Amino acid sequence: MTNLTVLLIGPAAVQSEPTQLAAYQIVELVQGGLFAMVLMALGIPLVRAISRRFIDRQRSGVSSADAARLERIEQAVDAIAVEVERIAEAQRFSAKLAADQLSDGRDGAQLSPGASAGRPGRPNTMAPRANPER
Repeated sequence: MTNLTVLLIGPAAVQSEPTQLAAYQIVELVQGGLFAMVLMALGIPLVRAISRRFIDRQRSGVSSADAARLERIEQAVDAIAVEVERIAEAQRFSAKLAADQLSDGRDGAQLSPGASAGRPGRPNTMAPRANPER
């Protein structure tokens, strides 16, 4: 009987003929089963070891040498930040002093000797200097 009759009538109505396996087919089935067992016996622990390595690498993140290096970089950045803050504070202070001197100069204060008329309180840097050695 063909496969079409099995599909149309159903498997219960078809009498199956006993199939006999040849010796080479039995050997192939046994070899396939043994190969699958060996593959699972070796493959499962191998896959678990590889996955553990990736998971542990992700958990640890940074080695101890890299952690020490990062700590030094953090300290250097903190020191630079403190110095930049000091520079900014000095700049604010000098800007405040300049603003105070400018406002004092506009209130009618005398210009200092050698100061230019456009910039009160500052010496004229464009004037030639006397050189006593000549």
